[in-house]
Amino acid sequence: INTKQIILLISIVTAISSTHTNKKSDEFGSPLVNKYKDFKNPFGVHSLFSGHNGENISNEMKGVPPPIPEKLPSPKFEEPEKYIAKMLVEQYRKRFDYLDSIRVNDLVDAEELATAYTEFNWPKAATDIADDVEYSKTQIQKYDKDNKGGMNFVDFCKFSEELWEIADQLQEQKCGHGFDKSVEVWDGFFKWLDRDNDGYLVMEDMIYGISKMMYRDVCMEEIQKVYVEYGGTEKKISYDSFVLAIANGMLDNSLRDPNYTETLIG
Repeated sequence: INTKQIILLISIVTAISSTHTNKKSDEFGSPLVNKYKDFKNPFGVHSLFSGHNGENISNEMKGVPPPIPEKLPSPKFEEPEKYIAKMLVEQYRKRFDYLDSIRVNDLVDAEELATAYTEFNWPKAATDIADDVEYSKTQIQKYDKDNKGGMNFVDFCKFSEELWEIADQLQEQKCGHGFDKSVEVWDGFFKWLDRDNDGYLVMEDMIYGISKMMYRDVCMEEIQKVYVEYGGTEKKISYDSFVLAIANGMLDNSLRDPNYTETLIG
């Protein structure tokens, strides 16, 4: 064997040794086989299937590995009061930034605040001031303790808290007016049905009065149920029982006219 043959043999042994050394294996020491490198693919010699990408080729059957599931952060549960307070502050911040749009100076002045009353019909504590800008000036004076010329975000949060109270008070007044009006209507209706003015309705009073008012016969089954429920042994209905029967829907068929949208009970 001459020198050239010895060099050739050394090169062959080195190459074989390097191939076995670099070959990937699994956790048990068995060599990993890439399916695509030994597979005669009918789709041609695309690198995705034929292995022309070398070691970067996918080991998945379809050539593309499934997406790695996103690890969502575990939810942090806050105390309800803190959570609600946080949500309110975020809402106030959005309102504040929306209103601070004319001069954008991190202050809401009277002109900017007036847009909320004009565009969104925010409730007012003093309804005698019709002009939105003039009313806004009174609110700025109330909350702008440092004479900044407007409300900063802290001032605006305090203003927003009182805005809830104003809205609740106005809603309470509205409900009170509606209740008083309803009491007035049902009181007048009861007195009109009470033909002998003794403070009670016998069955004949209700049948005659409702039939006359609605221009049709009453539902006798409904009337009888009312007197079974509230009439007692004397078969008389007091004012309170009359209103309770209406509130419980026991006279719906007699007082609601299917041919009209506006009737005595809507």
